[in-house]
Amino acid sequence: MMHRKTKDFLTQSKRIRTNILLFVFFLISCNVNAQLNDYFADVLPGNIPIPFNPELVPNGMLIHSGIFSPDIEEYYITISDKNFQRFDVKVSRKENGKWSQPEDAFFNTVFNEHGTSFTPDGKYIYFSSTRPVYIGGVSNTWHIWRSEKINNEWTDPIFIDIPNLRKKLVSHPSLTNDGTMYFHSGNTNYSDLNIYYSKQMDGIFQDAVKLPREINFRTQQNTPFISPDESFILFESTPNLYISYYDSNGSWSIAEPLNEKINKNGKGNPYISPDNNYLFYVAGMQPSPDENWSVYWVSTNEIFQTTGVEDKNESLINKFDLFQNYPNPFNPETIISYELPEAVMVTLTVFDIRGREVKTLVANEFKPVGSFSVNWNGRNNEGNLLSSGIYFYRVQFNVQGMQNYSFVRKMVFLK
Repeated sequence: MMHRKTKDFLTQSKRIRTNILLFVFFLISCNVNAQLNDYFADVLPGNIPIPFNPELVPNGMLIHSGIFSPDIEEYYITISDKNFQRFDVKVSRKENGKWSQPEDAFFNTVFNEHGTSFTPDGKYIYFSSTRPVYIGGVSNTWHIWRSEKINNEWTDPIFIDIPNLRKKLVSHPSLTNDGTMYFHSGNTNYSDLNIYYSKQMDGIFQDAVKLPREINFRTQQNTPFISPDESFILFESTPNLYISYYDSNGSWSIAEPLNEKINKNGKGNPYISPDNNYLFYVAGMQPSPDENWSVYWVSTNEIFQTTGVEDKNESLINKFDLFQNYPNPFNPETIISYELPEAVMVTLTVFDIRGREVKTLVANEFKPVGSFSVNWNGRNNEGNLLSSGIYFYRVQFNVQGMQNYSFVRKMVFLK
């Protein structure tokens, strides 16, 4: 027979566990409700993309992009007619618990406007425009312009001169924390589009640098989104969206297509929300312009999922494997395992939800054929214990004489 004190103790323990679970569910519920309020959405997306407020698109028009101000108080969209002759940027604001009907953005003119982007601190807004520049040697095409917010008012836009691209189309800016600007550029007939970046020196943008073949691997790469800390880049290479990571050695990884749930029906203009929780992009571009286009959103967990790598040697990549960590969620340690069908150089890295590298578990080490496991205790490269939350681990296999292969999985650290 169970002793009464023991029975009371077990009953009390059960109540404590129940209360803890209820408290956790309460916190999760509060977080979900807060996000619903941030976006004025009836439901938040998970791992399946869903349209975001399609009713904001005027009838007969096509939507090309959707972004938020850093405080998520304004929502900017680019729309056009179905013949692509007229592009306008509209803005919708939060009013009485819903998004207002879009109206012309303050910089919208009789010329074409597109490609809106804020600096992470919200001090500047950049956009693309066909408005005349009135500077000798600058082609009459798309160029980038900028306004500054002073005393809560936007200044008149100024032309952003990229000295070595004055004869080229320059469009779709995306800014990092340090003011580096990524964008696409090509010929004025929209051919040979590639992704570039330009750094500022004393507030002046310098000659642009074309990103390497790991990203510019075709003749058409465009609409980039750079993470504020410059740890990864998203972009379109028709008909798919791709992601590439910037590693601690100062190199970009070979771009990988996002998963099939995202890469269907054509897409473009990828964008990560200011809270880093959602990927936004436009889909519906195929099979014809008569199809309805819509901004879709999906959890950012999905952009880090393993998608495979496009390569002629499919049998090789399918034999490499990265397994789900165990246990997951974990505290205080977890095990990450992977298998190699042949000897390769291996790098295994942990990233936080913002894409920042926090821990290198295997640093470009030679590994023979076999199965391998690595323990991780939730500490960063400096030995400090990280906060609870979602993390991603990525393994890269450097196969001699071939391209690199990369796999990514998600894990949850609980303290």
